[in-house]
Amino acid sequence: MKKILTLIISLLIFASVSCSSGNTTSEPDTSEKDNARIVKIATVVPDAELSYYVNQYNSANDKYKIELVNYDRGQDHEENVKALKMDIVSGNAPDIIPFNADMPIDTFGSKESIFVDLYSMIDSDPDLSREDFVDGFLEGMESNGKLLMITPSFSIKTIECKDKFLNGLTSWNYDQMMESYSKISENIDLSAESKYGSSTSAFCEIINYNSFIDYDKGVCDFDNENFIKLIKFFKDNDIGSVDSSGWDSDMIRDHYKNDVLMLNVTEVQYFLELYAIEREYFNEPTTIIGYPTENGSVSYVEIDDGYSILANSDVKDGAWDFLKYSFFSDSYYTGTTGSYLFPAVDKYIDEQAENVNKLLSDAQKEGEDAAPMSDEELKEYKTWVRESAKNVVKRDQNVMSVLWDELNAYFNDERSAEETAKMIQNRVSIYISERYT
Repeated sequence: MKKILTLIISLLIFASVSCSSGNTTSEPDTSEKDNARIVKIATVVPDAELSYYVNQYNSANDKYKIELVNYDRGQDHEENVKALKMDIVSGNAPDIIPFNADMPIDTFGSKESIFVDLYSMIDSDPDLSREDFVDGFLEGMESNGKLLMITPSFSIKTIECKDKFLNGLTSWNYDQMMESYSKISENIDLSAESKYGSSTSAFCEIINYNSFIDYDKGVCDFDNENFIKLIKFFKDNDIGSVDSSGWDSDMIRDHYKNDVLMLNVTEVQYFLELYAIEREYFNEPTTIIGYPTENGSVSYVEIDDGYSILANSDVKDGAWDFLKYSFFSDSYYTGTTGSYLFPAVDKYIDEQAENVNKLLSDAQKEGEDAAPMSDEELKEYKTWVRESAKNVVKRDQNVMSVLWDELNAYFNDERSAEETAKMIQNRVSIYISERYT
């Protein structure tokens, strides 16, 4: 089983790299520029995948041509991001803006006037509609009811655990997670980070900080009883390594099989990974239990990046045409790197699952131990993907930095749990009230 799964994943990765790294950004011919309108896209770091799509689009279109505007000006990365931010606010930025966790779109105070509501582009598009997307996915990316950023694909963050450690649980809250681990903690580490990483990294890996923040209202709740109880639990149980040693993926898989680790905290990108959970990672009955919250489990989509169109662009239709052509068509989901992430366009979820099953079927015919997924498994996995896609959160690296600073201080015995929670509450509260409201 390990052999065939490794082979298939290697083939997928090779196909992805081949599509994206074999091309570099090229300027359109002068004759093409004379007859085409130019759409500009900002970049802060080199992006081989984006360059690939730009070249594909430019080769196939005459009405618009895409140019990349590089903000990597040989200075510190934060300075590059700051330069792009200044151009966005002043209205002098390129037509299309890529966003990520270092520059969340929701931190722009006047974002509704700065960026196009992409619902207007979708609603006027003859080939694409809101109903074409996975249910709840677009709504999860909204800012005050408007779609200011869009991304074509997603992965799902979740946690898996052997059934024997869950005592019948299929969902859990904070207390149930702590109780489940307490019963076995003398013989097993909580996760890979708790064995090989710091207490702070172990905590941030398992506790989803977004459950303590309401970005829409610009408020947070880190100084509550649950958060304080959680950080005390991690400290009291020595969850986290002081002197970490080297490890690799094969070692971690063996740890799961041999009950050295309780939880597999993972980011599922593809149906093949779901297929491999029980068969390769755990080798016995396993449940996708999800992240604990106050009210139960959640598996969620964390949006790291996406694309926006500036409202003052005079080529908004061309900008949308590029995004639609490159990221929401058959070529993205079936022929390039987009094939190896869950698709935002719903119809491709079924296609992707069937393609994985065909790979497994072909491998089985070659004598490998790779039985295709049953109809019941396929239905279960597709349902899980679609349900998880409704739980969209946006990642903000600035909030993560605050958590790391203050939690490190707590785990290093520099302050109490209550003081730590208060410090995090004050810092994050000020930040989100200034940037998100």
